Amino acid sequence: MNKTLAKALIAGVVCLPAVAGAEEALVPSRDPVSVAAPSSFPDYTPGAVASTTGGVTSPLYAEDAPPAPAPAAKKVSGFFATTVTQKYISRGLILNNKGFIIQPTAELDYDLYSSKDGFLNNIVPLIGIWNDITDNKHFATTGNLQDWYEFDWYAGVSVTFLNSWTFSAQYIEFTSPSGAFGTAKNIIPQLAFNDSALWSNDATLKDLSFGLNPYIAGLIETDGKAGSGKRLGVYIEPGLTPSITLGASGPFPITISVPIKFGLGLSNFYGAGGAHPGHNELLGYETGGVQISVPIPLDKVIGGNWSVSGGVSYYHYENGTHNFNVNNVGYTSRDDLIGAVSLLCKF
Repeated sequence: MNKTLAKALIAGVVCLPAVAGAEEALVPSRDPVSVAAPSSFPDYTPGAVASTTGGVTSPLYAEDAPPAPAPAAKKVSGFFATTVTQKYISRGLILNNKGFIIQPTAELDYDLYSSKDGFLNNIVPLIGIWNDITDNKHFATTGNLQDWYEFDWYAGVSVTFLNSWTFSAQYIEFTSPSGAFGTAKNIIPQLAFNDSALWSNDATLKDLSFGLNPYIAGLIETDGKAGSGKRLGVYIEPGLTPSITLGASGPFPITISVPIKFGLGLSNFYGAGGAHPGHNELLGYETGGVQISVPIPLDKVIGGNWSVSGGVSYYHYENGTHNFNVNNVGYTSRDDLIGAVSLLCKF
């Protein structure tokens, strides 16, 4: 089969749910996130893709912090992915917990500068989109677009230095084609450290690829709300993603990762609710999980690097996020277990 035609067919299959949802109703980090209460704020997180090519993480959870892009081997690269998940959670806020939820995303990266020597190693501008489509029609107010809960677009740049550190900054807008929430404009900075080289001399790990991959990410609200507080705030997310790849040099590598992170809110990003609705909640939630990613041998047939990943994450909601989740979707427990599966193609 012609490779170009095959690529187009596969891309159509992966993105078809987004198109279908758009036709039914048509036409909002992240995650690529959206918001929750029907008329107020969107809440998003780009990408949570388990592994990523650029500004986003491998798709598993749209609210996951975007991983640091690997040095580009060609001028233009990117990825597209589709995630099916049990719940749409953004920074600890449950935006949807019923019905079928699918989250297509795509990103393009441009290798502006690359060098293995010196302080500065890579400069990569990037653009991307993220979607949340559901048959739940949660908070929808637009008649023709009720299945398209959220559409986000973002643009930014990623800079790698000292071969192990990556700083990225993105401008992102969360919008809702279904009218479920108002547009929110945000800036997402992130600093990530690739520590895999520190373990490469360990004899017990010589046949494996291992790293803790610590990072700290943020979200600065500039117009509209992504959190649950009353004023524009700042979100901070420290985390790490310990991962190990079995058979890293072989034809069928299997990657197991254990992402762990905390959500912190400043300047009323999280509202306390309850008896103290104007107070600020510093700690929003804690989460940890397990994800497994395996390759799909389609590269010689249609090109690209294909993989499928699945995982489960445990969440514990603190006072502010718990109060929001009760009022927004009726979820009363402080603890949660969520599964998701993703199809990813890097090119």
